[in-house]
Order: sequence, then structure tokens, then C-alpha cells
Amino acid sequence: MKKFLRGLLTIALTFLLIALGIVLSFKTMLINTADQMIKREMTHQFINTMQEQNSEVDEEAIQKIKETIEKNETIQDIMNTYFDQVIEILGSEEELKINITEDLNTLVDEGEKILKEYGITITPAEKEELLDMVSMEEVNTLLNETLAEAKQNLPEQIKEEIKIYQFVMGPTFKVMLCGVILLDLLFIALLKKSAYKWLSNLGGSSLIVGLFIGFVIPLSIDKLLKTLDNENLFAFNTEALANYGYVLIGIGIVAYVLEFTLKKTTEKKPIETQKEQP
Repeated sequence: MKKFLRGLLTIALTFLLIALGIVLSFKTMLINTADQMIKREMTHQFINTMQEQNSEVDEEAIQKIKETIEKNETIQDIMNTYFDQVIEILGSEEELKINITEDLNTLVDEGEKILKEYGITITPAEKEELLDMVSMEEVNTLLNETLAEAKQNLPEQIKEEIKIYQFVMGPTFKVMLCGVILLDLLFIALLKKSAYKWLSNLGGSSLIVGLFIGFVIPLSIDKLLKTLDNENLFAFNTEALANYGYVLIGIGIVAYVLEFTLKKTTEKKPIETQKEQP
């Protein structure tokens, strides 16, 4: 019976570790995926602009543009900020608003820097025109009106799902999930009547989930996208989930090593004690 209960608790631990990985990685995966899509579109626009001004654009310059845009963290930071704000607006009963003017100005400045590196200069008049466009109060008004309309037209079921999402992705649920995992390990330790033998259960679950999340899922998605071979299809970014998987693999290995070391240490102590007795 105890063995059966330990098995159930270990299976539960495995699913809890998967749930924790999803909760910790989901938002980051969405933002990273959107970040890739926007940067891909920006790359196309910059290359088209360069080719319009200079028909002879070598492959090396194109590759450098791609690398420069990919390494730029401004877009991701902006999306990270406004993703939370948009979700909060849609899920709140209060009337909330956002102001994106400052960040849009930053995007214009970033774009100007990238173009300057490749010999394309935006004239003061052109830049002023762009800044006037993104700084106008109408931009914020339009955005907030669109969000307000979307919020008003959202079905009640979707509103409830947004609230559930906010709770699940919030710190309270994450702490609760970690607490349940620790409680699960405590029950396993009590059933095994050992201060360290539960480490093998933790190690097994961590390695299984880590290998699945860190390697199987990313490789499967990558293979699927290559099979579809569609340039317009966005690549779902699984980097955050994979990193969580790598951490679990590390935890699993450490857990097994600790359990093996403690087992050897405790087995030697009774023998050494007997030898010391006269």
C-alpha cells in the first residue's frame, strides 16, 4: 500500500513540475514569440528601405541588420510592459488607460540608429514628422478607445478566463504550487521513513520532466515547422520552457548524487561504530 501511495505521489510530483514550468514560462514564451514576429517584420522593412536607396545591398550587410535587430531588447521590454497592462485593462472592472507615447519615441530613435549604421540618414524633417505621428494624443486615444471597445464586447466567459489567467500567472498561485510540491515531497519522505530517500523520487520526476520539456518539446516543434516549410508561419519560441527543463535536469542529477552520497555515508557509520567498540 505504501509503495502504491509513493507511486501516486511521484506521478503527482511529475505533473506538478510540468504545471510549474508552464506557469513560469507561458508569458515569456508569448512575449518572445511576438518579439520574433515583430523583429522579422522590422528586418524586412529596413532591408526594403536600404534597397530602395541603394540597389546594391550585399548579403553581409543584410545579415548584420538581422543580428542588430535580433539583439535589440527595446521591443521586448516594451511588449513586456504593455502585455501586463492590456491584460489588466481587459480583466479589470475599473476604467484604466495606458500611455505609449514615450516608448514609441524610443522605437523611432532605435530605428534611426540602426539605419545610420548602414549609411541611411533620416532628415530632421522626416524624424520630426515621425515623432509628430507617434506623439500625437490621437494615438493614445485611439488605442485606449480600441481597448475599451474590446473590453465592452468581450463575452463574460472570456472575462472570467482572463481573471483566471491573471490569478494563475500571479505570484500567489506560484507560491501555492511550490508549497504543494514541497508537501508532496514531505509525504513521500514520511512514507519512506527517511530523511533523504525521497531525493530519488525528486530526481526521477525532475529528469523525466526536464528531458521532455528541455528537449522533446522544442525538437518536436522545430521539426514540425521545418516540415510545414512556410516562411509566413511564426516560430513559437520555447526558449523559456527549455531553460526550465535544463534547470530540472540539473536538479535531478544533484538529487541522485546527494541521495547516493548520503546513503553511502549512513551505511558506513554503523560499521565504523562497531569497530570502535572493545
